[in-house]
Amino acid sequence: MKTNNQKKSILQTACSILLFIALFLPWVSLSIQIDSLKGSKTISFFDVFNFIAQTGSKVSEWSSYTDHSINNYALLFYVIPILLIINIIVQLIKNEPILSFYASVIPTVLSYTLLYYGFSYQFDDQILNSPGTIITLTAGSIAIIEAWIQIGYSSKKYKGYLFFLVGCILLGVIGAIIDSYGYRFLHHKGGDTFTSSSSQFILLLLTITQYIGAFGYLHMPFFIIGGIGMAIAAGKKHDQYIQESSNDDSQISILKNKETQSIPSPIKQEDITLDESTSKDTNQEDDNLRFAPPQYRK
Repeated sequence: MKTNNQKKSILQTACSILLFIALFLPWVSLSIQIDSLKGSKTISFFDVFNFIAQTGSKVSEWSSYTDHSINNYALLFYVIPILLIINIIVQLIKNEPILSFYASVIPTVLSYTLLYYGFSYQFDDQILNSPGTIITLTAGSIAIIEAWIQIGYSSKKYKGYLFFLVGCILLGVIGAIIDSYGYRFLHHKGGDTFTSSSSQFILLLLTITQYIGAFGYLHMPFFIIGGIGMAIAAGKKHDQYIQESSNDDSQISILKNKETQSIPSPIKQEDITLDESTSKDTNQEDDNLRFAPPQYRK
């Protein structure tokens, strides 16, 4: 089992390395033609990051609030390479599928989103011909599938994490029900009633449940992959049970054979009768010789 875990850790490490390299590779290849002038431009992940940062600095000239909002979104992109670097180091020490999942899911979802818009707006060729997108789609998908199969396979080990996700989903459902049926307690016809402290508290509570529920909803497709891991684990346990049962049956048969060999064979009644008749004949001869004349005695 240690060897298996080590292989999985190496697989996750390789996927994270490929995802990190793909951040510097082109994700989109653009071709521009103006009259007789032709040109091409490749855009990588970090090119988009730099574009967002530069946009934030230019917008700051007329709106400080928009500047902070754009820069906050730009800072989120720092999370992707940081998580990948941390995952590479951790996977070389210990296999952590949860960390691998969160390190791989963000760039993978971005690449799938980019591919979706590429097919929608008919520039999918520029995306599919870009090595960064292809590597991210392939390595990210492998990392996510392997991580969730392992989480499902070792569901007892990660039951706390799974219960947490299920709780988030249930909390989101409860929040949606309260929001739909309790709407009349927060609103009146013709205006809002968010002035009271109780209404503000309920509104805050509903907002929190919606965010927590959204976090849980995002994990729902991956539960299917985890179910595959659980099925593999259940099948392996069943095979082990059958093998152990067959081994027990063979050991019982061996013990029965040994007991059968150790029990002495029963004496037949014919052998007892023959022995008795032989002994009687011998005794009769001895009596006859005892009373016979001396010349007939041996």
